[in-house]
Amino acid sequence: QSAVEKLRKYRDENYRSYDEIIELWTQILSKRNLSSLGDEKWLILEQKNNLKQQVVV
Repeated sequence: QSAVEKLRKYRDENYRSYDEIIELWTQILSKRNLSSLGDEKWLILEQKNNLKQQVVV
């Protein structure tokens, strides 16, 4: 299962796992243009925003 397929499955199932999603991004998907991920990019952006909010608090 590719990284994009995993993200699609996570999105479809409303699954949230910060560590897994960020790991997929940093190790595999960061080499790609974010817009090439389609709707799956929102999972990555959501997790990045969650991290930013945690740092601010």
